[in-house]
Amino acid sequence: MTEYFQDDSSLDRLLSQLEASSAEAGEQSNSVTFADLERQDKQLDLQLKETQVKSQEQDREQRDKYAKKIFWVVVGYLAVVLLIVILGGAKVLFTTDTVLITLLGTTTANVISLLVIVAKYLFHSKE
Repeated sequence: MTEYFQDDSSLDRLLSQLEASSAEAGEQSNSVTFADLERQDKQLDLQLKETQVKSQEQDREQRDKYAKKIFWVVVGYLAVVLLIVILGGAKVLFTTDTVLITLLGTTTANVISLLVIVAKYLFHSKE
């Protein structure tokens, strides 16, 4: 390869120029790549935050929807139990004391447990 050049110094100059130009090209491509990575990182962070906000909005909507439904189920259940107790007290519905006590005890346990389960599910803490 030295036969194409007049002396070794011209070959050294050419090699140093090639190294310098490749180093500059490498720096430019690294800075562009780094800027692209930063931009992509910011876009991904923004998409993640948007997804989290949508998820929280959906959680609130579902909590409101199901809390109301569960409330009305409990109200209806208690209304039926109250009607049975009133009809039993008015001697329209003939039940024994044991049946009424069992009905009231299980109703109380059902209502309390249902409300606790629903409250823990709908309003859980995110840890």
